[in-house]
Amino acid sequence: MASRHNDAVSLQVGLRQLGELSEPEFQQLVAALGGTEPAVYIYQIMDRVIRVAPQLSRRCVRAVLEAVDVLIRDSREEPVETPDLLLERVGPQLERLPEIGDSKTIRTVILPRIEVLMTIEAVELTSKARQVFLSQPRVFKGVRIVSDVRPVFNDDQPLALRAAVVAHTLSIRFEEEDEEQTFSVALDSVDLVDLKEAVERAESKEALIREQLVARNARLLGVEPADD
Repeated sequence: MASRHNDAVSLQVGLRQLGELSEPEFQQLVAALGGTEPAVYIYQIMDRVIRVAPQLSRRCVRAVLEAVDVLIRDSREEPVETPDLLLERVGPQLERLPEIGDSKTIRTVILPRIEVLMTIEAVELTSKARQVFLSQPRVFKGVRIVSDVRPVFNDDQPLALRAAVVAHTLSIRFEEEDEEQTFSVALDSVDLVDLKEAVERAESKEALIREQLVARNARLLGVEPADD
């Protein structure tokens, strides 16, 4: 339910921003997206667009891309639906949302612009890649390891410090059903080595997959840090 609500909000905000773009601004957006490689996340292509078209508002670009992403995901729920049929379906819905714009703006400005954006490879493939990447029920959001020293006391002499151990707590933040949660687990020094080796194995596997994809002339969409 929360996901649907978030999609509705993204759609309203993004399409309103799309309608408010001047024609030169929209053409700059289209040109920047046309020269952008697909990615895994929307923020990646947004960052690339802003680099080549810094005069565009970052907030506006992201809102527009998120709205188009919602429409592309909706279109995949109808396997035979073409962009034209999608626009025919969503057009009347948009006209019932005064927050987006009046009927004339929707028909003559917003819908034609949606059709253009949905056919840009970077937008379409990024939306599809994002859904593949986020198809798991839990999505990683962040990680932190807290290390501290814990004293060991003598039972006979409670105030006598006999020894100490170094304890590590691994906390993983993840999202499930649009709610962020945290999972924590205790680690010792051997666990840290095991964890590091597991990460290194995963990196080696990815490097091998990259080589195989290059040999097959297939494109590997990567993830990169967001611009500040």
